[in-house]
Amino acid sequence: MNVSIEISLYPLDHNYVPPIIDFIDRCKKHSSLTIQVQPMSTLITGNYDVIMDILKVELKTTFAQNLTSVGVIKIVNLDLIDR
Repeated sequence: MNVSIEISLYPLDHNYVPPIIDFIDRCKKHSSLTIQVQPMSTLITGNYDVIMDILKVELKTTFAQNLTSVGVIKIVNLDLIDR
């Protein structure tokens, strides 16, 4: 089943941009995902199980960087990019 996930990452630090760019760049390395960067969030589409496995790894990597961050995720069971 294909889904779309809108994710926003908010590092709670004055230097918040690098962790966001790093997270997006790591996600872009996964060719099975379609990624659309927007001003306030990133839209990721693909197979539900594949996306969840990737997010599990990439969010953990981000959170392990000892920088408090907030991640907000919305999921819809629809491919919003290919519509």
